[in-house]
Amino acid sequence: MHRRESLGPRWLRDPQCSRPFREEPLVPRYFFHVYDDIIAQDEEGEELPNFAAARLNALKGARELIAEQVRHGYIVLSHWIDVVDEQGDAVLTVTFKDAVDIKE
Repeated sequence: MHRRESLGPRWLRDPQCSRPFREEPLVPRYFFHVYDDIIAQDEEGEELPNFAAARLNALKGARELIAEQVRHGYIVLSHWIDVVDEQGDAVLTVTFKDAVDIKE
C-alpha cells in the first residue's frame, strides 16, 4: 500500500471547489466614537490591521480634535475617543490628555 501525498487543501487545487467560509474578517474593523463638545458615534468604522493601528488612529484623531479646539482658544483634556471592535466591545479609551504631552 502506498501513501498518497497531500497536495494541499482541495479549494486550492480544484477550481470547481469554492473557498471555505471564514467567520472572522481578514482585517478587523474598528469604530471610533468621539465624546467632546458633542457625541459622535462612528457608524462606518475603519478596517485596520491590528489593535496597535487602531490605537494610533485614535491618538491621531484626538490630536486633530485638540488642534481644532486650540483654533477656538481652548483645550478640554477630559474629552475622549472610545475604540470599539466589530462585536461592539470597547477595546480602548483615549482621552485627549493621553494624546498630548503638556509641558510648562
